[in-house]
Order: sequence, then structure tokens, then C-alpha cells
Amino acid sequence: VLGVFGWFLILSSNLSFNAHIDNIYGKYQKPLGMINKICNQFKDSNYLKLLYHALVRPILEFGSII
Repeated sequence: VLGVFGWFLILSSNLSFNAHIDNIYGKYQKPLGMINKICNQFKDSNYLKLLYHALVRPILEFGSII
């Protein structure tokens, strides 16, 4: 049985974070796959870094305490 804590944290009934990790993994796979497909078109790695910071990193850092 899954439970939702707040807006961004998913815990199972035994307080495991596995469901939360699977959820985050599923969310960032789509933009990361897109970046991977188009990476051959960019010769400058700064563009790939910019795409990563714009599309993937916000998903990974949402709700994290810095």
C-alpha cells in the first residue's frame, strides 16, 4: 500500500522510499532520453549541460533541502 506524504514524497506502508525513487526515475527518463537522442547534433558540451540543467536537474532537486 502506497501513501503520499505532502506533495512530493511517496512512502510505502513499511516506510520504504523505493516507490518514491521509482517515481522520480520515471519522471526524468523522458527528458534524459531526449537529450541522449540529440546529443550527436551538439558539438559543444555546454549545450548538453544547459539542457540537463533545464530539463533533468529540476526533477531531481524538487523538494530537496540544499
